[in-house]
Amino acid sequence: MDDAAAWASAGATTLAVVVALFGPGFERWRRRPKLVLSDPPPELGTAAKVVGGPTDGDGVVHWLRVAVSNDGRSTAEDVRVILLRIDAPEPLRKQPPSRELKWADVRTDRGSLPPRVARLVDVVHVKFVPDGGQLRRGLVAGVQPVSSADSGQPGSLLWRDLTAGTYVVHVSVSARDVAARHYAISFAVPAAGHPEAVAEALRGAGVTT
Repeated sequence: MDDAAAWASAGATTLAVVVALFGPGFERWRRRPKLVLSDPPPELGTAAKVVGGPTDGDGVVHWLRVAVSNDGRSTAEDVRVILLRIDAPEPLRKQPPSRELKWADVRTDRGSLPPRVARLVDVVHVKFVPDGGQLRRGLVAGVQPVSSADSGQPGSLLWRDLTAGTYVVHVSVSARDVAARHYAISFAVPAAGHPEAVAEALRGAGVTT
């Protein structure tokens, strides 16, 4: 009996040591933020994914937005979504700058995200601008602008002429103490290419890892 009590006492002591050493770390791991990139959730509305319409000067613009959600149990700090590259039907001669994408609701490129909360980020927008009696189509990366060269107009740093075919936008999502995770957002631009057809193509964009 004494031996059993001694073994029980030793076991309890060992367990206490293990909990003291590894318990806090396990709790932090269990409560860690978990960031997910996806289509906007229903509570943000079905129209949240693609927004836009006519602009001043007879142009049209449509923004593609996706949601960053925190499925963990603690707040994610310094959350950022970084544009890596864009795969186009015809290889781009020059990639847009690899920078943080802009949050849709604030003029910044990073922020905090509490548990069970989602925020929208601007991925790209398609612009139609008058050009010689027609509408010229362009794809503009949704990165945070840093100078007048980021105006998104034809010939600017962020503008790429839009052609028919499949586009894949590669991004990474990360936060403080949260490892970066790669995502791909793909959509197919129709040959017809009028503004509403392109907007519909953006609505059909898919997000994969």
